[in-house]
Amino acid sequence: MKIVFIRHGEPDKTYVDEKGFIGLGRDLAPLTENGIMQAKEASNSSLLNRAQIIISSPYTRALYTAAIISKNIGVDILVEVDLHEFLSDKTFMVKGEEENSLLHKEFIKYMGEYPKGETRKWETIPEIIKRTKPVMDKYFDLGYEKIIVVAHGGIIRRYTGIGVIAYGEVLEMEYDKDFKCYGWV
Repeated sequence: MKIVFIRHGEPDKTYVDEKGFIGLGRDLAPLTENGIMQAKEASNSSLLNRAQIIISSPYTRALYTAAIISKNIGVDILVEVDLHEFLSDKTFMVKGEEENSLLHKEFIKYMGEYPKGETRKWETIPEIIKRTKPVMDKYFDLGYEKIIVVAHGGIIRRYTGIGVIAYGEVLEMEYDKDFKCYGWV
């Protein structure tokens, strides 16, 4: 099965910051004007030709991106909750961008793995793989030949091995159930 990954467009967190949203409320941020343009540009990629379905993260920035692409290429969207962004705080109580950034820096410092004998608030790379691989396997088992997955950089890295993925970037890969996800990249 071919998977065409698209990273969501650039999010605008102004509103959620002004309202003081915490936890999952922070993921209600829409796209910036630039993010909308990134989604429109992604929809022009020839890699999307013959895709049978768009699978999207439930977060607003990904759904907004998927909706623009769906409208432009005429392919339906399905939401897969387990394609959500890396969790910087598994208690869903991150208080703002400053705390989120600190937790993400800690994730980077430890390369996505807890220090031996310790735990942290954030989700590890093996946990990301454990929740996302069954989603990919599901569509493989259903017999899809080509799907589009609109998701987040931390998920896309696990499947492409690419360390830096731009907003709106389109990447294609071949997938089967024996595929081994990438750890730290």
